[in-house]
Amino acid sequence: MRFDRVSEKINHASYGYAGFFNIVKVEEEKLDKMIEFDTNLLDDVEKIVEETTVFKKEVAKQKFEKVRDHISNLGDMLETLEEVFEERDEVIKGAK
Repeated sequence: MRFDRVSEKINHASYGYAGFFNIVKVEEEKLDKMIEFDTNLLDDVEKIVEETTVFKKEVAKQKFEKVRDHISNLGDMLETLEEVFEERDEVIKGAK
């Protein structure tokens, strides 16, 4: 459920982009900050993918000793990703 909730937040997020002819223009500095923020989010997602891959391989080999650890780690990683992602609106608006 947590995976679904976080992925839906990300899928339906604002782009933070103003088109060329829009009245409201995004300053280059703010856009750079937004790109940096999104790049850091992608790094966090990559860590989740890596943890999930290791977890899947261990389960496929019927190695269940670390199941709780993997679930706990993934839960923590998703919680962190969600918290950081929620700051994204503030970055888009230039409040952060």
